Amino acid sequence: MYFMKNLSNIKGWLDIQEHQKIGEILMQSGKLTLHDLGIALDIQNFEKMQLGDILLNMKIVSKQEIESALNIQKEIDVRLEKGEE
Repeated sequence: MYFMKNLSNIKGWLDIQEHQKIGEILMQSGKLTLHDLGIALDIQNFEKMQLGDILLNMKIVSKQEIESALNIQKEIDVRLEKGEE
């Protein structure tokens, strides 16, 4: 598992070779604990909300951190689709 402190530095994420879920990205960047992710996923099972919205409601991460994580997720997926390594 990679540990990235800076969500805005996509260069640090370029070695990842598989799709990353937003919770994984936030955990790897130190913005989210496994415990908090577990609680949020339990809530998601009952509320049928997007994980980012749940984390925002829980006041665990900021909107900017969610947006940065989504941008990283998109960049990784685009690279994977293009077959870049």
